[in-house]
Amino acid sequence: MVRDDGRVHGTVADGFESVREAFAAMLAEARDAPEAQPVVHVEGRRVVDLWGGPGTGTR
Repeated sequence: MVRDDGRVHGTVADGFESVREAFAAMLAEARDAPEAQPVVHVEGRRVVDLWGGPGTGTR
């Protein structure tokens, strides 16, 4: 699934949407507005590839 809501960019596989939600919540609550990029592989398959924070509109 691809989604770009202006704050979180990237993809999550079906069943991993809660990772996107948790990442978006972390960015929203952070006082220092960090830039971050979680990537998760399960059995060799990329299931999460997200990025967000100030200045991360493109990769």
